[in-house]
Amino acid sequence: MSDKWIGPVSEPDRYRLIGLKSSGGEGELWQAVLSVDGVDIQVALKIIHPARMIEIAEWRTRWHRQAELLRSLDHPALVKVREVFEGPLAHERNGADPSTSSLYLVMNWVEGPTLDEWVSRNPDRVLVQSARVVGKLATAVDYLHSGLATGSPVLHRDIKPSNVIVSNRGPVLVDFGFTRVLSDQPMTVVGTPYYMAPEVLGNGESSSATDRYSLGATAYFTLTGKKPTPNDRPAMVAALQAVPGAETNPGLADHVLSMMDPDPSRRPMGAIAWAQQLVAGAVSTSDTQRRSAATFVTATTIQGPATPTPVPSPSPVASPAPGRRSRKLLWAAVALLVVAGVAATAVVVMGGNDESTVAPIDTASSNTTASADSTPDSSPETTSPATSTPAVAVVEVKVPSVVGKSLDEALALLSAAGLAGDVKNVEGSGPYQLVSKVSPIAGEKVEPGSSVVLTVPVPPSTMPDVTGSLLTTARRGLESYGIEVTVQEVLQEGTDQQIIDQTPTAGEPYSTAITLTVTRQPAIVYVADLEYVDGEAASRSAQVNGTVYTRSVLIYAGSGGSAVEYDLARKYLKLRGIVGPVDQVSASSTYKIEIFADGTRVFDQTLGLGQTAPFDIDVTNVLRLRLQVTLLSGPQRDYVAFADLQILGDPKVVPATTVP
Repeated sequence: MSDKWIGPVSEPDRYRLIGLKSSGGEGELWQAVLSVDGVDIQVALKIIHPARMIEIAEWRTRWHRQAELLRSLDHPALVKVREVFEGPLAHERNGADPSTSSLYLVMNWVEGPTLDEWVSRNPDRVLVQSARVVGKLATAVDYLHSGLATGSPVLHRDIKPSNVIVSNRGPVLVDFGFTRVLSDQPMTVVGTPYYMAPEVLGNGESSSATDRYSLGATAYFTLTGKKPTPNDRPAMVAALQAVPGAETNPGLADHVLSMMDPDPSRRPMGAIAWAQQLVAGAVSTSDTQRRSAATFVTATTIQGPATPTPVPSPSPVASPAPGRRSRKLLWAAVALLVVAGVAATAVVVMGGNDESTVAPIDTASSNTTASADSTPDSSPETTSPATSTPAVAVVEVKVPSVVGKSLDEALALLSAAGLAGDVKNVEGSGPYQLVSKVSPIAGEKVEPGSSVVLTVPVPPSTMPDVTGSLLTTARRGLESYGIEVTVQEVLQEGTDQQIIDQTPTAGEPYSTAITLTVTRQPAIVYVADLEYVDGEAASRSAQVNGTVYTRSVLIYAGSGGSAVEYDLARKYLKLRGIVGPVDQVSASSTYKIEIFADGTRVFDQTLGLGQTAPFDIDVTNVLRLRLQVTLLSGPQRDYVAFADLQILGDPKVVPATTVP
């Protein structure tokens, strides 16, 4: 079979298809090749089914507006979107048919098994391996929802094991539910029910909480190797309790399933914070898993001398050697730092009455990802002389970078670095419930136990006033405060997408939902540009009562009446203009002027020389428009002009505005 090619209209043979990877209700995913200077670059190319082109035609405006949004996403656990375009259907080389069209999404090719394949191939994986996969995916989910790259939150809407590739650099979330990302309208639910939140299956409702539900369901599969059964919670609890290592972590099942709560409002708000606790619990379940985490720690022994002497240091801090509980907390802290990828340097003193180990933690300097079968560095805890003199070590703590993170995540990172968090809420500024400022600043050295002030914006106590604002600006601000926005459009000339009303109104108590009434600039079409389907009329300029109108419909009136008809195809909403005899008619001539909409008279006036009548008529759902003129008196026949006659429609349905 000949190779098939795909590309935009300007370059239809840009991509060569080499293999179909999957097919679903939304489209097909292909492996394809892009040749650049003789080098073949593998890409993943998603084709939206041509059968959906009726829907896609309605989205075309959104399509071009949203293309750059996906391309702006840049995260190591998210597939990189290279290009979004429209173009002809797949074809043989040099055989593109420009009359055909479909939508295409091009992504980087990620090599590796899908997550479900990886789980199947690794039946002996330990709890911490699975937890770290979930932890990396959680960072991608919170990144999408934060809107840091796009200015507004993005939903993936199709998180499931088959949409995760486990590459040699870690898990990568791929294959956006793309057509549903572009559409703000309810759609037929497409996806895998095992991983879809109940509200999506029930009414098609999507939110950041539905993405987090899918992450929780994916975590359940990754840990247990079984598909979720949300209607049989006891079975899921039993499966999680049977995971090797879970016997020492009795809270594992409840923690995992908290992200699959049927009530969206009860699911954990931050995916990263939830995953950090999962990883910390997994690391602490067994000695083997603790050694796996310890590969991120370089241990150096400092023994206390027989006779205590001062340690030469600008600011020595003596630390008593903690016991086993402190050691377990250290492993949890290390796991939190590993998942979040935060640079922190600390010297931690561990040991009992007769042992001490100083372990500098520096996750930023290590590019190694620890596996469950990793062995710790050859720096075991060593026994000091029998003097029982406690070790004295210099402790150096840097403030971690927490700006832009959720409050829970920031507090966890501070706690892991041995610092306390002092929260300062600021009403009505910055992204909602994300740390906007930290004092002392990130990287500054402070004493252990110091308090760090976190400035966290919170939503206002009352609803803000967004009337008069543009929708894009207002939506970004409202959604950053956790307010879900519903938009109602009204056709109104003037500023497009301007908010003219809001519910609740400004000053009412804060609410998590708001309805905005927004203007939509109508498409304006001149009737003179349309083809008439019956009768006869002229389309040209005309002078009526001293004014020249360049886009007029002129009817040559006679005593028997003359008319012209147009097919509006039920696509227009309003008809407007001015009607009157042209200035060349006899002063004694009078004309009866009528307008009919599907046979019903909607305008009736008698006019003579120098007389005009404006009209503004609702033609919603009208199929046939008839303009009729009858000469009532006068010595001659002449023209009556429907001056600059316009019909207005929804710009999503009718052609673009015609320029006069």
